[in-house]
Amino acid sequence: MNLKVTVASVFEESELDAASSVSLLTENDWQKTGAKRLSDVLESVPSVASYPTWGGAEAIAIRGFTTELSVRGIANTLNGVPLNSYTYATSLYDKPIINLDHLSRIEMVRGPGSTLYGSDAFHGVIARQLKDSNKDETQIRSKVGSDGYTKASLFVAQTFEDSILNAGLAFARQSDQNLNYRYTDPDDGLLYNSERHYAYRDQSGFIKLSAGKVDTGRVEFFSYYANYLASGFPSTGTQFFTRIDDNFDVQSTSLTEDREHSGQDSSFWLASLSYDYQLSDSIELGTQIYHWQSKQEWSFDNARYPISLVYAPNDIPITSFDCKDGTNTTNNPLYCPHTLYQSTNEQRSGAKLQLKGKSPEASTQWVLGAGYDRFIVNGSNYSRIDLNGSTLVDQDNPYKNSKRHIRYALFQAKTGLFNDKLHAVYGLRADDYSDVGSHLSPRAGLIVKVNENYSSKLLYGHAFRAPTAIERFGSVQAIEANESIKPEEIDTIEWVNHFLANDYSTELTLFSSRWKEGIVLVPTTGSSQKYFNTGRNESYGVELSGRKQFKRFELVGSSSYVRSENKELNSDYLAFPQWIFTLQGNYLLADSNIELSIKQRAMLNYSEGDYITSTNPTTLEVTQIAPEDADDYFRTDLSLLKHFDSKSGEGERAMYINVNNIFDQKNTVASLYNVENGLADSGLSVDIGLSWSW
Repeated sequence: MNLKVTVASVFEESELDAASSVSLLTENDWQKTGAKRLSDVLESVPSVASYPTWGGAEAIAIRGFTTELSVRGIANTLNGVPLNSYTYATSLYDKPIINLDHLSRIEMVRGPGSTLYGSDAFHGVIARQLKDSNKDETQIRSKVGSDGYTKASLFVAQTFEDSILNAGLAFARQSDQNLNYRYTDPDDGLLYNSERHYAYRDQSGFIKLSAGKVDTGRVEFFSYYANYLASGFPSTGTQFFTRIDDNFDVQSTSLTEDREHSGQDSSFWLASLSYDYQLSDSIELGTQIYHWQSKQEWSFDNARYPISLVYAPNDIPITSFDCKDGTNTTNNPLYCPHTLYQSTNEQRSGAKLQLKGKSPEASTQWVLGAGYDRFIVNGSNYSRIDLNGSTLVDQDNPYKNSKRHIRYALFQAKTGLFNDKLHAVYGLRADDYSDVGSHLSPRAGLIVKVNENYSSKLLYGHAFRAPTAIERFGSVQAIEANESIKPEEIDTIEWVNHFLANDYSTELTLFSSRWKEGIVLVPTTGSSQKYFNTGRNESYGVELSGRKQFKRFELVGSSSYVRSENKELNSDYLAFPQWIFTLQGNYLLADSNIELSIKQRAMLNYSEGDYITSTNPTTLEVTQIAPEDADDYFRTDLSLLKHFDSKSGEGERAMYINVNNIFDQKNTVASLYNVENGLADSGLSVDIGLSWSW
């Protein structure tokens, strides 16, 4: 079980020696469970939760800090290329799916990673690696599901003397799932039912060409393309309408009623060229240049917006306002029934150089790096189109044409002491931003190698997240500008105890994080909001994960207890479960080549949403509305994987059956935009798939 990871130090090292809380997930892991998306894979990682959000994106939250902005500040990379955008500081909005059939492994760091990855890695790092075969190979996979899910993929590897070509194509489609939800009608205050589709289609492909060897010079080029279309996902909920409830006669702020839907149309491509060369026995040079382009458009179905509102401060009706249309300029904060579109066209380019080496005489491995990143928002539009197709609003967002340049340098090292029984870890990264100044991100730690199978690590990390384009400049009508907003900063201390042997691995982690100047979006006047720094936030908890291999049976599990709090407002982050458990058993049936997997997922003590916070623009008084508690979450999945022997003895022939939510539990997931009653999780479904390689 001595698997190697690179995400924590750029050196290939065992999980026992890695100076971070690292989880390694391989293609074999997610094939056993029938995972469809990143969130399914990350269920085996402690202190991690995911939430459906706009346009089919998934907001990932780590160690308790859960708001609608939790998705920002997690570094996402693909073969070393950073994917996060300037507009939103994430890749999970505009690139919600990187098909799992393209990937060989995912490494995840829980906790700050800014010393290596900069501002992107505020809460953690998700590093994906494309498939890479060093022999001629062809693989075809397909899957169909009772819930309307279909997937097909092709992977090809071809060798040419000292060059290797790897390429893949994938298609995934989820048809309407018709997930039920309930809402309170704003007019009569009665409860009604409706459905969300949770439908999407994803098409993607990659090509990767590698030539040479590191000792004589290795060149690698890869390109990736994806197109994504989604409809019927959760929309704006009640998050932005607190001030309307204070001043107008409405029975609820579920203003979208039975059309609480959002969609997305996005495309993305990237190209990267890297070169690695062994300068000497102990020093290796690595360089990479990259460029990517992303186009995204969200759509929000506001067809049920009211055509008039009664102004009633203190519940005393005074007058009625008609909804705004193309000519109405009343102070009613709402537009007539319409569809809202918000689009962004953005690019990111960069170059980085790294020297990494080992100094045996000093028992030290080190990395020295420098780089440059450039972001450009080429376009961003905000429009409202009424039900007759007439334009109510059509304007460019104020962050259109905004740019950001980052220059950085970093150093990180690990030195062995006392015959390598103790290792000191230390590093520093300096970032110079063109728009928000400069910042230093240090890290330090001690790793005690108690014996060959046990290490104890005391680690400190500091990270920051620079405000995004939309946080600084706002958007048309909906979000006010705040160019003085400050970067977020977080300091984390971890005590990690790792046990590793041939047939088992266990990791116990205690952590404490202090986050200051946290950025939140707060309603101000009417339907307008503004990004503010909130002051102090804290999180602490315990994480346990492990894997035990018996002769034919494997047991894999993780659990966590997390408490997180906004100290400024004295309120907990209620959408994140205090307790999360995942336990999976894999059993190989004798003489049948059938592997049975059963997974149990449980989340306890969380709410249907988060606090809704509003600020009175006159008195600056802050008020909070607490969400309702959610029922505890329990889900059991079952998978069968049948291997067939090929006639040639090479390649793979397999059939698998995945039964998701086998007991059809009616689970609720928290809504980060405070959709009334939370979000319904998927019910019972059955998938059947084939995998064939030669």
